[in-house]
Amino acid sequence: MVSRLCMDRPSSTRSSDSSESNDFNKSHDTLDLPVKKKVFKRVIINDGNPRKDQPIILPPSPTERIQPKTSIDIPPDIDNYRKDTKGGGRMMQTRPSIYDLMEGGAIERKRSDSIYTKTLKMEFEKNQAAKKEVGVKFGWIEGVFIRCIQNIIGVILFIRISWVAAHCGILLGSLLICIASAVTLITAMSLSAICTNGEVKGGGLYYLISRTLGPEFGGSIGIMFAFGNACSAALYLVGMAETIVNMLKSNEIEIVDGDINDMRIIGLVLGLIVMGIILVGISFESMMQKVMLIPLAISFLGFFIGSFIPTSAHQRGLGMTGWSMPTISENLWPRFVKGETFFTVFAVYFPAATGIMAGANISGDLKNPQSAIPKGTVLAILASTAVYLVTLLVMGSTFVRNANGTDPSHAFSTLLCAADSSCKFGSYNFYQVMATISVWSPLVLIGIIAATSSSTLASMISAPKILQAVCNDKLFPYIDKLGKGYGKDKAPRRCYVITFGITLLGVVIGRYGDLNMIAPIISNFFLAAYALVNYSCFDASFAGNAGFRPGFKYYSMYLSLFGSIICIVIMFTMSWITALITFVVFLLIFGFLKYRKPNASDVNWGSSMHANHYKRTLRLMHTMHREDDHVKNYRPQILVLSSTRRRDLTMFAHSITRGSSLLMHATIQSEDPSSKSYASNREATEIESNWMRYEGIKGFPLTIASKEGMAKTALGLFQSVGIGKVTPNIVLLGYLIEWNNVEDERKMMEGINDYFATIQTKLIEDKKKKKLALPDAEEFKNGGTIDVWWLADDGGLTLLIPHLLTLPKSYLYGAHLRIFTVTSTESKGRDKEVEMAALLAKFRIDFHDLHIISDISTEPQSATTKEFDKLIAPFRRNQEGGWITEAMAHASAAKTKRNLRITELLREKSCDCDLIVLTLPVPRKGLVCSTLYLSWLEMLTRDLPPTLLIRGNQTDMESRKESIEDEISFGDSANSSAPKWSRSDSTESLNTFDKSGVDFALPTRIFERKRPTPPVVIEVDEEKDDTEESVEAPPDIDFYRKNTLNGRLKRSRPSISDLIDGQIQPSNNEESNDDGQSKVEAPKEQKKFGWIEGVFIRCLQNIIGVILFIRISWVTAHCGILLGSLLILLASSVTIVTTLSLSAICTNGEVKGGGLYYLISRTLGPEFGGSIGIMFAFGNAASGALYLVGMSETIVGILNATGIVIVDGGINDIRIVAVVMAFILKSIILAGISFESLLQKLMLFPMAVSILGFLAGSILPISPDQALKGATGWNLSTISSNIFPRFEHGQGFFSVFAVYFPAATGIMAGANISGDLKNPQTAIPKGTMLAIIASTLIYLTVLIVSGSIFVRDADGISPALSFPSIDAMSCAANATCPYGLYNYYQVMATISIMPSLIIIGMLSSTFSSALVSMVSAPKILQAVSTDKLFPRISGLAKEYGRDRAPRRAYALTFIITVLMAGIGDLNSIAPIISNFFLAAYTLVNYSCFDASFSGSPGFRPAFKYYSMYLSLFGALFCIVIMFTMNWVTALITTTVFMMIFGFLKYRKPDVNWGSSMHANNYKQTLQGMHRLAKADEHVKNYRPQILVLSSPSSPHLPIFAHSITRGASLIISATVDELAPSHRTHSHLRVWMDEERRRLRAAGVRAFPLAMSSEGGWSSGVKAMMQTVGLGRLVPNIVLIGLKTDWIQQNEKTPTQEKMKEINEYFAVIQAAFDRSLGVAILRYSQKAECTEIISKKSTSSKTKKLLNPLNKVQPVELEVDNIQKGVSTVSSLFPPIKGGTIDVWWLADDGGLTLLIPHLLTLPKSYLAGANLRVFSLTSDSSREKKQEAAMAALLSKFRISFKDLLIINDVSTQPSKETEAEFNSLIAPFRGNGEGMISDLLLKASTAKTRRNLRLAELLREKSSEAHLIVMTLPVPRKGLVCSTLYLSWLEMLTRGLPPTHLIRGNQTDRKRRRRREKDRWMDGWILDQSYREEERGGIETDKIESGERLLCFLPRGIISRRDDSPVSIESLERLPNFSISAPLNLYFLSLRPFIIME
Repeated sequence: MVSRLCMDRPSSTRSSDSSESNDFNKSHDTLDLPVKKKVFKRVIINDGNPRKDQPIILPPSPTERIQPKTSIDIPPDIDNYRKDTKGGGRMMQTRPSIYDLMEGGAIERKRSDSIYTKTLKMEFEKNQAAKKEVGVKFGWIEGVFIRCIQNIIGVILFIRISWVAAHCGILLGSLLICIASAVTLITAMSLSAICTNGEVKGGGLYYLISRTLGPEFGGSIGIMFAFGNACSAALYLVGMAETIVNMLKSNEIEIVDGDINDMRIIGLVLGLIVMGIILVGISFESMMQKVMLIPLAISFLGFFIGSFIPTSAHQRGLGMTGWSMPTISENLWPRFVKGETFFTVFAVYFPAATGIMAGANISGDLKNPQSAIPKGTVLAILASTAVYLVTLLVMGSTFVRNANGTDPSHAFSTLLCAADSSCKFGSYNFYQVMATISVWSPLVLIGIIAATSSSTLASMISAPKILQAVCNDKLFPYIDKLGKGYGKDKAPRRCYVITFGITLLGVVIGRYGDLNMIAPIISNFFLAAYALVNYSCFDASFAGNAGFRPGFKYYSMYLSLFGSIICIVIMFTMSWITALITFVVFLLIFGFLKYRKPNASDVNWGSSMHANHYKRTLRLMHTMHREDDHVKNYRPQILVLSSTRRRDLTMFAHSITRGSSLLMHATIQSEDPSSKSYASNREATEIESNWMRYEGIKGFPLTIASKEGMAKTALGLFQSVGIGKVTPNIVLLGYLIEWNNVEDERKMMEGINDYFATIQTKLIEDKKKKKLALPDAEEFKNGGTIDVWWLADDGGLTLLIPHLLTLPKSYLYGAHLRIFTVTSTESKGRDKEVEMAALLAKFRIDFHDLHIISDISTEPQSATTKEFDKLIAPFRRNQEGGWITEAMAHASAAKTKRNLRITELLREKSCDCDLIVLTLPVPRKGLVCSTLYLSWLEMLTRDLPPTLLIRGNQTDMESRKESIEDEISFGDSANSSAPKWSRSDSTESLNTFDKSGVDFALPTRIFERKRPTPPVVIEVDEEKDDTEESVEAPPDIDFYRKNTLNGRLKRSRPSISDLIDGQIQPSNNEESNDDGQSKVEAPKEQKKFGWIEGVFIRCLQNIIGVILFIRISWVTAHCGILLGSLLILLASSVTIVTTLSLSAICTNGEVKGGGLYYLISRTLGPEFGGSIGIMFAFGNAASGALYLVGMSETIVGILNATGIVIVDGGINDIRIVAVVMAFILKSIILAGISFESLLQKLMLFPMAVSILGFLAGSILPISPDQALKGATGWNLSTISSNIFPRFEHGQGFFSVFAVYFPAATGIMAGANISGDLKNPQTAIPKGTMLAIIASTLIYLTVLIVSGSIFVRDADGISPALSFPSIDAMSCAANATCPYGLYNYYQVMATISIMPSLIIIGMLSSTFSSALVSMVSAPKILQAVSTDKLFPRISGLAKEYGRDRAPRRAYALTFIITVLMAGIGDLNSIAPIISNFFLAAYTLVNYSCFDASFSGSPGFRPAFKYYSMYLSLFGALFCIVIMFTMNWVTALITTTVFMMIFGFLKYRKPDVNWGSSMHANNYKQTLQGMHRLAKADEHVKNYRPQILVLSSPSSPHLPIFAHSITRGASLIISATVDELAPSHRTHSHLRVWMDEERRRLRAAGVRAFPLAMSSEGGWSSGVKAMMQTVGLGRLVPNIVLIGLKTDWIQQNEKTPTQEKMKEINEYFAVIQAAFDRSLGVAILRYSQKAECTEIISKKSTSSKTKKLLNPLNKVQPVELEVDNIQKGVSTVSSLFPPIKGGTIDVWWLADDGGLTLLIPHLLTLPKSYLAGANLRVFSLTSDSSREKKQEAAMAALLSKFRISFKDLLIINDVSTQPSKETEAEFNSLIAPFRGNGEGMISDLLLKASTAKTRRNLRLAELLREKSSEAHLIVMTLPVPRKGLVCSTLYLSWLEMLTRGLPPTHLIRGNQTDRKRRRRREKDRWMDGWILDQSYREEERGGIETDKIESGERLLCFLPRGIISRRDDSPVSIESLERLPNFSISAPLNLYFLSLRPFIIME
């Protein structure tokens, strides 16, 4: 038998979402039925030469195909969702595919061979056979309830509950039990929700977590949980053995030693017994569990009855009183002793509640785990809680806390032993309370043995079951063999052996092996599992997936999260060490699985983690979409475009993006778009995706089928590819190799013109004569040279790309840049070089050499000219179509000469570099043809190293919007014919919809044209060339500098449209008069400061403050010289790190006024900047008051010493002096910043003198007075005593550090006046760093001197040196010394030559610091006010005088300072002010980290000495210091910051500063896209991603789509306009999309607008869009379109040709969507036929029109026309909320379930039909099967977990429609009867009679049963190709929706993903023959799985079976050019060429 070779083809990465399952929650019921075994046969691939005995079988002809038996879809059937377990996992019944329905393939209902005929006898035999083969399954009682309750009621009930009652009392103990039960109940509810959300197989907890959170979480917790169960079994055996040994010892029986060895022997025997029970079978084990429940119940009853029996003397001596009110009152309240607390007692009790998983662990052995696990677990928890509560109540009421064992009266707590806690009995100390109370003590012993035995059985059965599931999933290597099952029960005997081995090892360790030490770890393993169960429920619910619809409704997402947190808290409460061990073990296993990356196809379980990745990525994309672009966050997003796979281009593009920005590779295949080509392209995309992943390239491949040529296809691709802001902005093309090959002139010219048209669309090109040969990753070289020829200013892209190629992860990492640019004359060369160097410095791009080419205008050499003439000679012809005419050659002579001269310069100067980057010439329309342009490029790149030709978009992001608005608003009259856009377009679109009632109309123009565009006529003046116009604007720094007068750039470069259209005149934006002078005189230049006076002096004076003069000696006393020096260096290191971060931010762009606020706001955004700006300004104002008060205290002290008193010599004098000093400071500041700076310099002198005076005094002899205070002079004894730390008075290192650190917080003094610095980019880093170094040296010097000449303690009576030991003073022992370093703060004054110098230094320091603070605060306030972040404070920004002084801000700062100084004592708020400063420094460090971490190319600091991670460390360390200093003030600081931040976040200031937060949003979005692309889609994570084809007449469609998605999935609102592509058109489209985005946002719709132009018509644009729209997994899988109703002809007139074109285009789009395997949804939003005119004609007001509410037939709604004109159509206006509505679902054909899913989503919250009731209608042709059909449908809906109100089965669908309906239909189609395209011919109408009658009957049923519904959802008919024309199809839809409420027609893609692949393969194999050359000696064999499918034979090619002998590289192109060919082989597979072959049996 012969077959054609075919290969299994994987699905595409890109189109995966469109191919996702609409079986959105497939039933997983299985039937164990006999099937045929697979047959494998050996076949031979021969050499292709047929022999006599070897016939050749040709592909079957179309006539030989099986004809469909029926044209009717298969109705919904539960067998379409059930798998046959014996049939290879296939569905028991398969529905027809979309291809079958459209192409007319076999639609018969195919059932698996394993299914018998549905007769009662066969059903009975099948069930009996299944029962014999399948093992015993348990119900909820014996399978879950009994197991759980026996595992929960354990030894803690018998021996520890009395101890709990003793400590907690009855009330608190009951609360404790209820809390523990609440935690387990929450866990059980989460478990129930997960269980009831789909199939539950064997594996218990592991299965649930792995299928919810993924294999990493599941595998980690599965291994831990299995190990925990095995170890817990050992614990139970040891406990049971210990009980038996004690019982034997009481009877004086010993086996060996009566101790540990006896326990081991008994434990081993018991273990063997348990193992034997398990090996017998799970049925016997279950029976034993039920048997053990009897003694357990008897023991509890014996205890309860015993509590009512009178007590004996012995019992009273032990503490039993019987039921007694005194006992109850005594034990009612808690009394904790021996260090116990509530939490320690809870930790002891909680393990009793951890047995709730005993039933879930054997989920594979349950009949119905979905219902058994929730019911059994919850009831077991409730029952066990009741048992524990009753036991605690009985014990608390009948047993006292303390008893001595002899005194029967025990007098409660008055016993003597109770006083010293020596009582041996009572509930505190005696654990046999339950046995004492019991009727018969041995009953309790029997109960303990039964409980431990039952728990041991449960643990030893659970661990193997979990381990078996882990092994079967193959998550870990080498353990898959352990999962083998034996017998009917599939018993994991190998896992039993492993579990038994672990258990016996634990038993052998025994008690003295201290197994109890790991008991908390085991408990923590259990708790970690429960935490993950809760988190799984929360995560799945939080993801918002449509697939998460638990049947168990009594759960809460936030309650599950609370339960997860509580479990973790309990873990750490029980033992934080074991909790850490648990987490470490979990992370190790998790990390291993994450590193190993299990096979995605094997572990694709649809985890909620993937769903949350989708949700987070979509949310970030919406966030980015709301943000405006900024040049700082520009990223090169590259689209690699080719007609064949150019992987070298992809690798080159990856060297630019390096994974930090978007990379797409689009391949355009020249083939007709069809279902086959789409499938083929998906497979090709998947292959490319695998290759990218293998090479480590982060990108998105895309394959497009198109016959329209590369240029037109690329045009549609450029407009629609990507989503939101993640769209390509650069196109990378390969060079057209051998374009001048003239063998086939026609094909050559077509290719050249197509290529040229593509370049005209997007301008960037890669030129390679040979394929780009990039080295492998391990061969990447460092160094190299890149020559950048920046010939024309394109906005900087020509410079940015080479810079990116020099960064890490690029193959030219570390290369040197040589910059070449041009100038017209040599005289300007030097000036040009200076300007270019300045411009490159502004760009912050390092370069090695800079060359200015001045001889660019020189004539090219004759050899070069001849070479060019020879090149173009074949293309010189006076005709159009790309040929070079004489006029064109003359007109472009100047540009040709220029390019030839550039060619010579390139060959001369750049022949030895590694890469050339050259500005790409722009071809002017009409003057440059394709061949001439390619000739230029050929000359520019011939005989050169690899060359990259590049051209930017001629503008940056900041000016782009302005340029677009200018172009639209201020276009000259010459271009007035271009389309004009107006804001009334949205009004027109809504009014059209309102007036006509049309749900959808094809958009013809988005923009209204004022008059037709005249044809372009180009006149060439032969006497004048374009020398002036041909020279583009060279790079100029004025293009990047703004004019301070008008805020615009000094010069504006020409735009791309200017260059193409020929308007190349760079404009000057400076207003000037006739003489060229500026009309407006610039204001006098403001005084600017350099780095010394502006930064260094200010910072140094602010750092050297009072801490130096009065606290550094105290620091020395506590820390000593060594640790004190370390402390200073540590503080300085923090400030240095902050300064490094500050320097990086300062040197990354322009720095204006505002200091710290400006830097943070421009880096992190307005919310961070505004918050810290206000806090920092207030902190500076308050610190100014602090300095004033400190200075005033010193002055008042001096006055008091001289006897001068102002008022009272105290607080009032301090206030008066502070206010006077504030007025003085205010006057200085108002005098001007120059005068203030002069005073700062003067203040530096007394500070320096005071420090020098101290140093000089230290070397002078010590006076007696100095010696009495502790001075010793330089003395070794003093140094040795003070060298090491000695903390006293309760101080420690951190407290001393908190005191010292504020001294280091003055580093921002210079940055705060950034607007007054000459060059802040260099001044701030240099001045701040040097100030820190200088101040650090000063502090270290003072500390060392103080520690070397002053003792720690002195009494003021005896000199320090008079003692034999300087620490031997008596006052030092009791800490009463008044002097010394510890106690005396005037050490510097004591040592100084003159004490007054220190006072002067202190005064000058505080005066200088106050002055700095009172200048800094207004500057920051001015900047904040200028940016208008806060309301009503813009007045503070007003400037006065030459210095632009913010006098109003000065006044506000003065008021704050005076008010704060008036307090007098500010020590209470001083820590808050310090924390405000520290918070600012934290944000500085975080800003640097965040900007660097974002990876944005715009972050290129000129300051290179920073580190991203060092900045992060600095931020964290500042936070630590904040909380170390004072955690209360740190919380206050954080609270204030969060309040301001929240206010700004809510207010949303309208600013765009290009923050790093936006850059990180992009990075996270791209990472999320790549993460989604790696993960295979799964039915559980299916989301309806909708492409809305909106039009001006259908503004309601995006809003309706939003009601379905509710913001949780993708919506793209797309419009296609038939405009000619041009720069102006695209500008208009961009503006329209911005307006549409604002309209959608105002309506509350989270959607991405998309507008594109298409000259080929609306349908052509939509078809192109369907292939290209979206990115990665975020691609639409549903197309939503409004129902076209304006096609109906009135008065039976023949439709016009234009009308028929619209109808056919509409129909073609629907067919194309089906071909693309997309779901199709059509919405008719009219209420009834007579109500299609929605706007009332009888409107009485021009402002308000009365609209009929389409969702309510009676009550009208009022819509404000003004709001509509503003484009604000809210959900509430078009879709008002309906409470208690009704949705009728007519599920007529099984399309995979989408028809059922969409109505369900519409009933969820946030939809206008939230809470609506579903009525489901289905059809049957046999009335006798109506009840069976109803039962089957009810079962199917139950498995879908969708609630419905009514289920109606319609059995009269085959009835003839009424004559009235037929007449209505005939009248509808009458105008369209004919034989033209789209017309209804007689033959066509006759062939579709059955379907027509069916649809007409359905229309009658709809009007009869659903006229009162609020929405009708119905299965959309599929138009079969060739049998249904456009007008007939629209007639069906019109009849089905006419006169009805809003109707939603929908059709899924008929299949889920797995079956879809199989169907595509069936279609794809329909016959092709390989015809390539093939060596005769090369043969290979394959094995085929023969599957009969009609007359077609399917075969499968194993991977790697064919290889080439010479191991040559992969050559995919040779085979992929074949029709419909693809592979699924590994990436390293080698290929050979094949010729015709035959496969023989």
